[in-house]
Amino acid sequence: MAEKYKERDLRELYRIDNKYWKTGDADILPKRTEIAKSISFRFWDKVAGIVSIATRKHLPIQNVIDALKSLGFEMDGGDNG
Repeated sequence: MAEKYKERDLRELYRIDNKYWKTGDADILPKRTEIAKSISFRFWDKVAGIVSIATRKHLPIQNVIDALKSLGFEMDGGDNG
């Protein structure tokens, strides 16, 4: 069974990670971790890593969605938030 996540959580994680790489503001890292854990408590560090690579390489969020899908994650269709 696929792990489900909310689109709004992924978008927020992407936004925060992008802000971190632009500003270096380490004060936002706990929030980044919290949101990554809401996407996948078991694999939060892997999810955060995928998002981090995408933001550092200036890749669109769709690349993150596709990567997560290939790893068995599924966006919760009930919240496009």
